Amino acid sequence: MAMISWSKDGNWFSSRRLMVRIIERAKSHITRADDEKALDDDLAVGGVTFDLYDREQATRIAAAIVQAVVELRAELAGVASPTRPDRWVLQNLPALEAGLRREFGLYPGVVRNDRALEEGAPD
Repeated sequence: MAMISWSKDGNWFSSRRLMVRIIERAKSHITRADDEKALDDDLAVGGVTFDLYDREQATRIAAAIVQAVVELRAELAGVASPTRPDRWVLQNLPALEAGLRREFGLYPGVVRNDRALEEGAPD
């Protein structure tokens, strides 16, 4: 069992395997070494607790996780015959995405992270 927690009432539970899948994908959207280390540490303990980070770092990490979730959902939605675990993922990822977007103000068209800023993404 793994968990992502972003507020007192904002918790999302999954298998450890899915957590690894999400975090590894999120790391591809991270450019700062301290953020990558934070995600590695989170994997080691089996969960992400945003209260452990300052707001700036938490927002960067949340943006990377949201991007990973969006990509994973798109990938699984394109599978003709998803497995039962993949159907569960498709049904439950929206709650994670919505919770992080709401908590960190990461609304569609406004998601930002270090890589987007480095590449000169428009405001």
